[in-house]
Amino acid sequence: MNLHGTVEALKAKGIEVALDIGVHQYCGIDSNCPLAIQLRRLITDAGVTLEQLLEGHQEATAPDVLDYTLPQFNATIHLHIADKVINVGLEDVVSLEVKNRIEHKLTELNHLEDNVRMLGGRLYQTYLHELYRQRNSHTLPQLSYSVRELLGAGCMITTVDGHYIFLFPLEYNPQYIVDEGVRSKISDRDIEELKRSVYIKFTITQGYRFTRADVVEEDGRGFNHYHGDRTYDCWGNVTLPESWDGRIPSLVRLAHTIQLSLMTINRNSLLQHEPDNMPNIQDL
Repeated sequence: MNLHGTVEALKAKGIEVALDIGVHQYCGIDSNCPLAIQLRRLITDAGVTLEQLLEGHQEATAPDVLDYTLPQFNATIHLHIADKVINVGLEDVVSLEVKNRIEHKLTELNHLEDNVRMLGGRLYQTYLHELYRQRNSHTLPQLSYSVRELLGAGCMITTVDGHYIFLFPLEYNPQYIVDEGVRSKISDRDIEELKRSVYIKFTITQGYRFTRADVVEEDGRGFNHYHGDRTYDCWGNVTLPESWDGRIPSLVRLAHTIQLSLMTINRNSLLQHEPDNMPNIQDL
């Protein structure tokens, strides 16, 4: 719905908006247009609900009701026989034919109306879903780092569901097993077999607070290992900080700390005894 349609919808509900939308009339109500933001604030302050706004939009855009009343007509045949003219009325015959055709056409229109009503219902639900998504999505402030800094750290940045996502390349390379406090080195053959190139993924809020850290594969899915699976990773004694200072080197140091923690497999707190394509813990 654009700003013009929104203002018209409010008028249909008896609400006048003192806002000159001018050339912005075609901007979407859910856009970042300053007037759209101002109009949304006015709607919220006025206590107008989504249902009321949609009702007003429907009233403002509803087409005029079609008039199916047909004009009166007459049907007369003038028969010329010799010098006489005989008028034969065919109103009944024509009326029946017209009636049948109109009934057939009205039946078609009723079917079309049902289809339009069904499609309208689907469109309405889609609109509500999109409006809900727009209301609950947040535009995050743009982060700015030099290309040199990002390349030097191997850092990639994106956003998902209103959170910043930072990705750093990481080598999964376990070297030791701890069992009942006894630390043992893994064999060179198994070390080589366990080695994987993965990524550490930090999820951080707009307020620079850590929500989680995950090890992921190149396809973005969680990495299966002895202390993690597709949905969860255990970092042992490593504790994520509550907040981030906004600097890339801080994330690099944290990624390095996590990589060091992955070098040790704690046999007493395993999440998986035999992750995909890795030896059973008994065989290490």
